[in-house]
Amino acid sequence: MNWLKYVAKGLIHGGLDASGAPHRRRDALRGHLLVLTYHSFGDGVPQGLFGALPVRQFERHLRYLRSHFCMVSLEQGVGNIRAGAVEHQPFLALTIDDGFEDNFTFAWPLLKQYGVPATVFLATDFIDSGRPPWPTQIVEILERATLNVMSFPFPARLGSLKEKIAVARNLQHQWAPLPPGERFELLEALRAHLRVPVDWVRRPLRWDQIRTMRDHGVRFGSHTEFHSYLPVSSDKVVADELLGSKRRIEDELGEPCRLFAFPDGAFDDRCVDAVRVAGFEAAVTQVKGSNVGTTTPYTLHRIEVPSHDPFATFRCRSALAL
Repeated sequence: MNWLKYVAKGLIHGGLDASGAPHRRRDALRGHLLVLTYHSFGDGVPQGLFGALPVRQFERHLRYLRSHFCMVSLEQGVGNIRAGAVEHQPFLALTIDDGFEDNFTFAWPLLKQYGVPATVFLATDFIDSGRPPWPTQIVEILERATLNVMSFPFPARLGSLKEKIAVARNLQHQWAPLPPGERFELLEALRAHLRVPVDWVRRPLRWDQIRTMRDHGVRFGSHTEFHSYLPVSSDKVVADELLGSKRRIEDELGEPCRLFAFPDGAFDDRCVDAVRVAGFEAAVTQVKGSNVGTTTPYTLHRIEVPSHDPFATFRCRSALAL
């Protein structure tokens, strides 16, 4: 983490918060639905390329959100804006992508404690096989690599965090259009090339944990099977990703899977049509903004919550004041 940047953000956004800008934005957003995106949670300071949100920070988030927003499930929030409902505070839904086990270990106890509904979007191959989604595998392999240079699949330096971030982005760009099986073969070759152990640090939720969370009010949606970037995938891969994950969740939970989250928020008209044809009722993107009754239900806006934000930045970000 860049501590100088962290402190500067905290000071700047603390001043913005003190000016009343988030309060004014919340007033203007009454009747709107805001959707926050989380991923992973931990008990320490975010480190490396893939930071987990400290659980103490998440608890601060929940306390703040309960006081300043009308907390709803994603399904309830979509229903509210379609019906034109208005409360004294904006509606806000909390979502978590991918399906990491820390969602159960760290996030769920706090969600229960504060009575906050949430929707978790599952990449079902991760749940079933234990191998993380392919972008997470890239990050973990590079994080754990001790070599300072690599020659496969292209020559690059790995001596600094900045260099590893650049390599991760390059690999994600190159491998995104490939079929899932081919990507996994390349990932295995990269892992072997960099001499990284095969035991993954980031573990998935188990189906019994998912059912326990479901029984206590957490909802679950699809995030595809293999976390493929759908706009650059073939029609067959898109259909397989959508239907395979939807059926898997429905088989395990014994209830319809109605909600979908586009991996990396990436979508186009073809993908939106495929999501609708697959039988989903709503889908979320990573396009920043709020949602109203006229927002297309298959391209709902969300607000990403980085793991390294100062709390003042979060307060401003949650009200779209940044």
